[in-house]
Amino acid sequence: MKLSEQEVEDRLRRTLTTIAGTPLDEPMAEGTPSPRRRPLAVLAVAAAVTLVVGVAVGLVDRDERVSTVADGGDPDRTFLDYVLTAEEGDLLFRAEQRLLRECMEAAGRPYVEVSPEGDGLDEDWNRLGRTDARMAHRLGYVLPEGPGGRHPVFDTLRTEEERDAWSRALTGEPSSGSGGMTGPSVPVVHPVTGEENGRQSAGGCFGEMNRELYGDQSRYISLSSWVVNDVRNAVEGASVADRRFEEAVGSWSSCMKDRGYDYDEPFEPVHEFNEGDDGGRPTARELAVAAADVECKDVTGLVATYRKLLAEHGREPVARHGALLAEYRSIVDRALAEARMLLATPGPTTTTVGR
Repeated sequence: MKLSEQEVEDRLRRTLTTIAGTPLDEPMAEGTPSPRRRPLAVLAVAAAVTLVVGVAVGLVDRDERVSTVADGGDPDRTFLDYVLTAEEGDLLFRAEQRLLRECMEAAGRPYVEVSPEGDGLDEDWNRLGRTDARMAHRLGYVLPEGPGGRHPVFDTLRTEEERDAWSRALTGEPSSGSGGMTGPSVPVVHPVTGEENGRQSAGGCFGEMNRELYGDQSRYISLSSWVVNDVRNAVEGASVADRRFEEAVGSWSSCMKDRGYDYDEPFEPVHEFNEGDDGGRPTARELAVAAADVECKDVTGLVATYRKLLAEHGREPVARHGALLAEYRSIVDRALAEARMLLATPGPTTTTVGR
C-alpha cells in the first residue's frame, strides 16, 4: 500500500526532527505507520524538510553558478543560479552537525555527528523519478529510508530526567514535553506576504548553531522555506505543464512501449515497484524496467528538456523577486564560507542514521 501524502509528511517530520533535534510547533500525529522500505516522495514534502532542518537543499549539478549575488532581477539569471547544489547542502549539514557537537560537549552533554543516508536519490527525482543509469542497474527503484528513529545518543540515556536534560541542551525543549514549543523560538514568515507560517525552535545548541552559521535565524529559515516550497515548486510546476515537456514524456512513453513496457508517465514504474514489501531487493524485471526507463529518458531528451525548461521558467521568479533570492543566496554564501573554515579541521567520524 502506498503512503499518503500526509503519511509521508509525518514521517519526514519525525525523521528530520531526529537529525536536527528541533521540535515542531505542533504535536506529532498519532498512529503514523511504521517506516516502509521505499518512501515514494522523499523530496516532495519540502515544507517538512525546511521547517525542521533549516537547510534547504535543491539538487542541482552545474559547472557555473552565481556567487554572493548582491543584486536581483538580472534577466540572464535563473532560479537555479540561487539554490544550493547537492554538495553545498551536504557541506552545510556537516557544519551544522559539527557546531551541534561542539556546543553539546561544552554543555557537558554527549553528542555524535550524524549524516543522512543519501544514496538512492537522483537529480530531478521530484518530477522524473529514476534518471541515473548506475543507480538503475544497481537499485532499480529502491530508495533509501533515509535517517530515522532517535538520535543514537538518546538511546543511551537511561532516565526521563537524563533525556529531558539532553533534549533541553540540544533544543531548549524537554523530550517529555507535549503540545507546542515552550522554549525560545523564531517565526517563519513568508517574505512576500509577511504571513507567519509557523515557528522554529531557537533554543539550546540548535539555536546557537543557527545564529553562528546563518545569523538571523528567522530571516534565513523564512527565505529558505519560501525558496524550496513556493519558488521551486512553482518553477517545477510550470516546467511540467509546458507543452514541450508533455511532448517529451510522450516520446519517452513510446520508447518504453517499443521495449515492451507500457507506461504513460515517468512515475508509474516508481509506484509499481514500491507497492508492498519485498525486503528492499529489486527484482530482475524491476532492474530491466529501470534500465530501459533511464535509457529512454536519455535518447528522447526528456531529462534535457526538463532541465532546459527549469532554467527557462526559472527566470520569472528572478525577475519578480530577484532581491529576495539574492538576499537568500547572500546568507547561504556567508554560511558556506563559515562552514568551509569550520570543517577545515577534521572532526570525529560521523554516524550514519538510516536503515
